[in-house]
Amino acid sequence: MLGLDMNQLAAQGESPQLQVASGEGCVKCRNTGLFGRSGVFEVLEVDDKIRKLITARASAKDIMKQARQDGLLSLREAAIRKLAKGLTSFDEVLRVTVEN
Repeated sequence: MLGLDMNQLAAQGESPQLQVASGEGCVKCRNTGLFGRSGVFEVLEVDDKIRKLITARASAKDIMKQARQDGLLSLREAAIRKLAKGLTSFDEVLRVTVEN
């Protein structure tokens, strides 16, 4: 459901096994199992390679391809990392991200 490529995760040194726990909730968290807020971000760092592509009027697809090669995480991938750390829930990852 999350669109994870287990082979790609293993190639990046990530564990291809993801265990997700779910809390019962309480009055404080409104029975969601989560309390507080945590931001999830997709940040494109404009380095020399990206700058050259922008200056050359490269397509968005080409710029994204270079950014991914340089380690850009999609919004969903960043959310999944928070999920793996127990900072958010599976339902919240699906709610706030869209599959690429």
